[in-house]
Amino acid sequence: MRLIDTLAMVNDLKIRFKFSSDLEPGFQYAILSHTWGCVDEKSNKWIYHDDEVKYDEQDCQRDFLGLSDASISLGKRKSYLKIYDTCRIALRLGYSYVWIDSCCIDKSNSSETAESINSMFRWYSEAAVCLVYLADSCGSKSFSVGANEKGARSGDYSSHSRRLRTKNGTPCRWFSRCWTLQELLANNMVYFYDNQWDSIGPLESLKDEISDITKIDTRALLHTKELWAYSIETKMSWAATRESSIPEDTAYCLLGLFDVNMPLIYGEGAGKAFQRLQLNIIQSTSDLSVFAWHEKPPGSDDSSRPQFYSLLARSPSQFSYNKRISRLIPPRHHNMTNKGMKMKNVLHQVNQGENNGKYFLCLQVEDEGNRGIGILLRKIGYNIFQRAAKSLVEISNLRHLRTTHTSFFYIVVSEHHSINSIDRDTKAIYIPREYAVLDVLPEGAWIPDRRMLLGNILRNDGVRVLQIDVPISPNTMRITLIFRSSRPRAFISSREPETFDKLFTRTNRRKPINWKDLHREIPMLHRFTDQIQMAPFFSLKIGVSSCRTHGLQLLVEKIGLNLPATLATENESGEAIDFSQEAESDASTREVNIASRVTLWP
Repeated sequence: MRLIDTLAMVNDLKIRFKFSSDLEPGFQYAILSHTWGCVDEKSNKWIYHDDEVKYDEQDCQRDFLGLSDASISLGKRKSYLKIYDTCRIALRLGYSYVWIDSCCIDKSNSSETAESINSMFRWYSEAAVCLVYLADSCGSKSFSVGANEKGARSGDYSSHSRRLRTKNGTPCRWFSRCWTLQELLANNMVYFYDNQWDSIGPLESLKDEISDITKIDTRALLHTKELWAYSIETKMSWAATRESSIPEDTAYCLLGLFDVNMPLIYGEGAGKAFQRLQLNIIQSTSDLSVFAWHEKPPGSDDSSRPQFYSLLARSPSQFSYNKRISRLIPPRHHNMTNKGMKMKNVLHQVNQGENNGKYFLCLQVEDEGNRGIGILLRKIGYNIFQRAAKSLVEISNLRHLRTTHTSFFYIVVSEHHSINSIDRDTKAIYIPREYAVLDVLPEGAWIPDRRMLLGNILRNDGVRVLQIDVPISPNTMRITLIFRSSRPRAFISSREPETFDKLFTRTNRRKPINWKDLHREIPMLHRFTDQIQMAPFFSLKIGVSSCRTHGLQLLVEKIGLNLPATLATENESGEAIDFSQEAESDASTREVNIASRVTLWP
């Protein structure tokens, strides 16, 4: 850590550096928080930050007595004066050393730059005092609020707090820069100074106005609540409106705020840098609010194609939901794999409205557990999901939704993940929407919005089971279909519903089962029938056929019965009715009529 000797600066008007390793243990230093550049008093515009004094021989060895040289730009002169005034204030407060980011880091050395950025939050937190310089503050002058000024406020402020704003009444530029966020939160001794280096006051006396500008909880500003106690979503929202001249810095400036470290790759782009930041955060905490990014759709989506989105946000600006999401630490862990985010949690299956067939991952429970805020997921493979909406959704009657996938599942990270693999699944089964699907084994193989039961599951001999209601006029028949790797079988569930219910247990829903395990659990399976008598004249027989032309089909057949010649019954008047002649006729022809043909795989 390279420090400036304040005494040499004030007395000799020269920048002299000291390394922290050469100083006595326990030394104290002040640190400057500022925005690079300055305001041109004539045009009232911000001067480009390249005029800052940087660490090099020409700048740092210049004699401050030569600042009247016409070759030195106005911005450079003001940068030299900023260093001088910082050292003057620090020395007056009793500190012999000061750290300023513009000239204390050799940015031509990439390793030193990376080390400094990864250590910056710690350096600010370990400083004895943090001096905040607001170059565009209105100072002691009064200001008027323009009607169309962005961020402007009207009202009476104290003479101190109003100097946190510009002459137009807008918050000073310092409050909108990305690096100043961690500088504001790292230290608990923060003092603000206006453009004339007159004291505005300590953070404690300005907390309400600063909280109103930054939307940061006053407890975080005053360190009465630790930063780790705030959710990831909340801390990201503090950075949502902040800007940086270097795209990657929107991610790198948050390293200290989330207590993570990572290599710096300038040129990778803001999106990749921010994604790497989130991946590092996920490795250090189990807080699920990292997925609570929200982007309000600009308008209605007229595309009929399913939309998929990344699990991770592209920038802090996407954490802009109108409610803060609390810190959520699930009882089970999750970790990132090359397949996606591996998670063991509860998903709720949405069965109403435009989100019918999607799944809901709850990130915050409200209204005593009756309403939840979270993200929508669409299943794209066996226990594989992808984010289906770029906005958070609120689901009412959360308790009444069916919970599924309590075992491990995956959420893919990239929005470009291909789902073509399930379309190539030759063993997949499609169920028409007119037939109600009551239960599925295993639940990971069922894709509700496509009404599709996957065939390529983890175990090649795995058994897939469907329980559906098929309308057979005038009634509805409950049918259980068991699909093996060889020949599918169909059973009529209504004959022994209690026995069939043993199939659909929590254990069987979580993982595939094979035929031997199924027989061991339900020994009576071989006695189940695929035929049921509907009336004295006929019965219905359920079958499944498969061919190249028609695909896989469920056949519901009406079969005439071979009744005994002596069979008779009585009508309402008690008179005997003989069916023997009709029965013999039906038995002789033995016709089979297909009452219903349901295509399950086109």
